[in-house]
Amino acid sequence: MKTEWEALNVKYEERQQELREIQTQRDEEATRARIRWEEERLLEVPKSKSSPKKTEKVASKQSSANTIQGKVENIVAQRLTLPKGSKLTKISRKTQIASLSADQARTLLISLWERMPAVENVLDAELCAMKAGSSKVTDSTVDPSTWTGMYDVEAPMIVSEQDYHWSGVSTLEIYPSSTSAHLWASFEFGVLKGVMRSLHPVPKYLNSEIFFEYRGYEAGEDTMTFSDDNRAIVTFLPGGFFEGKINTECFGTFRIYGALKVQTPDGKPIKRKSLAQQKQSVKSWKADFRSINYRNYEIAGKARWGGWGGDTQDDKAFESDTTDGHKKHEEIDLNKFMKKPMDDLNGEDGSESDSNSEDQDRQFGYDFSGF
Repeated sequence: MKTEWEALNVKYEERQQELREIQTQRDEEATRARIRWEEERLLEVPKSKSSPKKTEKVASKQSSANTIQGKVENIVAQRLTLPKGSKLTKISRKTQIASLSADQARTLLISLWERMPAVENVLDAELCAMKAGSSKVTDSTVDPSTWTGMYDVEAPMIVSEQDYHWSGVSTLEIYPSSTSAHLWASFEFGVLKGVMRSLHPVPKYLNSEIFFEYRGYEAGEDTMTFSDDNRAIVTFLPGGFFEGKINTECFGTFRIYGALKVQTPDGKPIKRKSLAQQKQSVKSWKADFRSINYRNYEIAGKARWGGWGGDTQDDKAFESDTTDGHKKHEEIDLNKFMKKPMDDLNGEDGSESDSNSEDQDRQFGYDFSGF
């Protein structure tokens, strides 16, 4: 019996060695492919103004008006664009003001204050009233049901720059938590899939930037990703659209555009999830989010090589809206929240972020030492 066991053990070890060699070869091929892509990106020569390819890009951009990205860009452009010489009516002026983002509103207020001294007294009165909690400024809020649901998503940089061929449909589904303390979303972008969690409560207005952290899996080996750099910003727009950007460890920061699914490809209306179904989805996403952590990453890595690293252990509730959980060690600087998208950098990473991905023991602002 001992001899048979030893023989089986030898075969098992030989098989494990074969698997390790195969995995090593795959890793080396993936590394070489990534290095080639980096070299091509860094050595790419900027195209001149008369370049035929640039002309093709312009023509392509003009013909992309019917894409999700084209529709989103058109909505954003129309927020402040009017024909030359036109004068706004009272109603249209109010509509334009209501469509301003928070950053645009701040810029406009500062501009008015600098150019019109008469505005100063009004601003002073309203700012003091806001501080005292008795401001007269009011605005109509938007029910979250107008923009929650399933979205079709376009991520142009993934298709054009990363040379990643995704045959499926990129989607994002989003709902508030039971107390509206956070927004939760499940996404599938081809190269990346996972769960997002907002930093702040559900917004009351459209055109408001929503800051997210996420955890997920990278394409290929379904490797867990839970870095402090895993961040996204999404802005919901009128008409059932959104624009945003998401930062990834492997693919940098890229833009995303979404259109709310309202009907099936054959024209049938899509039935919205009930509140009970939405809560169940969020509950499931929370469980997925908490299962993606360093301990389970290590266990999955050992299992990939045929080993056993122990029982999986999910995180406790993280700043949960229903239970006590982990708290962040530091406040996040929203001014340095997101690195710039790749199409803004021309191959250079000159952006800023307050996260520190080199600190492996403080993913998402709390320690893993207790696991």
